[in-house]
Amino acid sequence: MDYSSLSKEELIKEVASLAAKINAQKAEIAQQQNNGLLEELQKSEERFRKLSSTAFEAILIHEEGIISEVNSAFCKMFGYSAEEIKGRHVLSINTEESKQKITEQLKTKLEKPFETISLRKDGTKFLCEVQ
Repeated sequence: MDYSSLSKEELIKEVASLAAKINAQKAEIAQQQNNGLLEELQKSEERFRKLSSTAFEAILIHEEGIISEVNSAFCKMFGYSAEEIKGRHVLSINTEESKQKITEQLKTKLEKPFETISLRKDGTKFLCEVQ
């Protein structure tokens, strides 16, 4: 298109139209990238679920002490269903004598293993290695 023959108003309209097209294309590209990232995240979550469901060791995932995920080995070991335990604090499944150690670990976010005395749903105590 020959822009030299356009008036100032027509040029402004053309620039605005082009800017709108560019913004629409940017939004479309961003949406495609987000869809791709979301798909990757969903695949990663599915791989994690498969891995954790087949693990023989109990797996508990928490966010600032609040339990968000557990695997079937955890449910068997502690006697809770996943629905029962999600949303509870990790301290609720440990004895009083272990709570201070766990609280310190949560504050410092140390990732080395340590032992606690945990509580099953039926109240029985057992030694548990936590990392």
